[in-house]
Amino acid sequence: MVIKPNRNVWKSWLPNGFTIGNLIFGFFSIIISAKGLYQYHASDFMLASLLIAIAAAFDGIDGPLARHLGTNSEIGEQLDSLADLTTFGIAPAMFLYALSLHEVTFTIGQGESQLVVPAGMFLSAIYPAAAAYRLARFNAAHQKKSFTGLPSPVAGLSIALLAFPGLKGIVPEVLFSSLLLLALSILMVSTIPYEKPKPSPMPKRYLFAMATLVGLALFIVFALKWYWLFYAAIATYILSGILTLLVTFLDRRHLFQKRKGSR
Repeated sequence: MVIKPNRNVWKSWLPNGFTIGNLIFGFFSIIISAKGLYQYHASDFMLASLLIAIAAAFDGIDGPLARHLGTNSEIGEQLDSLADLTTFGIAPAMFLYALSLHEVTFTIGQGESQLVVPAGMFLSAIYPAAAAYRLARFNAAHQKKSFTGLPSPVAGLSIALLAFPGLKGIVPEVLFSSLLLLALSILMVSTIPYEKPKPSPMPKRYLFAMATLVGLALFIVFALKWYWLFYAAIATYILSGILTLLVTFLDRRHLFQKRKGSR
């Protein structure tokens, strides 16, 4: 009996290759951040940040490519989650710990028996734990229409972008870093709905608004600093989920009061 090779298996290696690339660049970012932990250089953190950004680009390609080739598989989904945990869970936590949270310590004992405990290490661990839970819930729920909780790539990029102001020696304050880490962790494990990006034809009535947004984006790029455009985009996406939840809550409350008043 002649066994014919399954062409889909070979085709699946193309999107899986991008997924593995996502994981590899995330691993590289961890190594560069660890280097910066022992000797601070702004360029190291910029490189670690860029590696996460490149990994995010790979993460954005593998899914659509797999759907285009018709090679979606359970293995691909699980591989994607493992890569995302490395790149958008562990790498950002290591990045933030090396950048500022390593300064959070407390001392036990005195004299020669004094022990310095790196409390920032425990604080940093909250973020990858939240990312792991977020990814596990995503796989179990098989969400189609929207995300439940902030997607881990958005959270990871929110942390990675801190490197760019750091080029001028502006290292994030410990308090700000801690609050950012906790806020992103809470958003990831929350049940706040976030829309999935859906490429579709742009209606004519939105063309003017789209042109205005593009013009505003170009102004931000040239008048300020280019990374502020990414800050604005990520902040807008994060706030969109919170506003959607707030609007839904107010609508339900209004409907409840209306029904109560009609009785």
